Amino acid sequence: MQRETWSIIGACALGALTGAFVALDIASRFQYGSYFWSVGALIGGMVAYVAADFRQFCAGVVHSYRRTITWRPYYLYWQALFAQWIGMCAATTSVIVVLVLSILVTKGFGWLDALHEGAWSVTTIMCAAIVFNLAIVWIGLPDRFRFAYNSEYESCLRHEITSGYNIARKANPLGVMYHLLKGLWWLVLHSPSLCTQLISFITRAAMLLAQFVAGVFVHIHSKRRTLCFVDASLGAAIGYAFGSALVGGFAGAVLGVINYEFVSVRWLKLAARTTE
Repeated sequence: MQRETWSIIGACALGALTGAFVALDIASRFQYGSYFWSVGALIGGMVAYVAADFRQFCAGVVHSYRRTITWRPYYLYWQALFAQWIGMCAATTSVIVVLVLSILVTKGFGWLDALHEGAWSVTTIMCAAIVFNLAIVWIGLPDRFRFAYNSEYESCLRHEITSGYNIARKANPLGVMYHLLKGLWWLVLHSPSLCTQLISFITRAAMLLAQFVAGVFVHIHSKRRTLCFVDASLGAAIGYAFGSALVGGFAGAVLGVINYEFVSVRWLKLAARTTE
């Protein structure tokens, strides 16, 4: 068999195996999961779509990245972003430590049990705070700082770097409480502009993501990938019906080779082999 045929067999088998496994897992985990087996079939088809000629898919990702993400920020901007983020994370950590200590004190002799019960909650809050701080710093630094224009912008960025590290060094519980009160007042005054910038940021990010996905799809799409998508989805459905992901993977491979070798190439003559 040709190299393309083996590629399609592998893609369809992998997609059908993955889709059947997901469908069976969904059906076993939820009370009405059996009604959502098609989610597994869809995921299996997507895996096969990507796996068919994976090198071309990677090339499509690179191609779309270069076409959609055109700006390259100034290196000092990244340093300023990191310094400000570190400072805010240090301050946020101090606040969380103060809150946790106050809760433990109120628990009296049961503070070990309280610490054990709230460990996951504290960890979740810390992770959310880290991501939130990064978003705030990203929005707070003006767009003009992302590029090297002149010495004035460079001086502003160096000031941002210095102030960020100073906050990180001085972030203690008392200092954080002071900055928290001051920050709340600043937030009240600037909340309208922050909301406007946040909405603008989300809109730009959504448009960029849509352009990126569309660019990848246009660059890599082919009839062969569509065939893999369909056969892998059918294989995943068969695997779900038989209750076995292995059966689904085998069915996807068989459907892929039959659909490509006999239906598309020999019967309908819709797909032509390459000379690779």
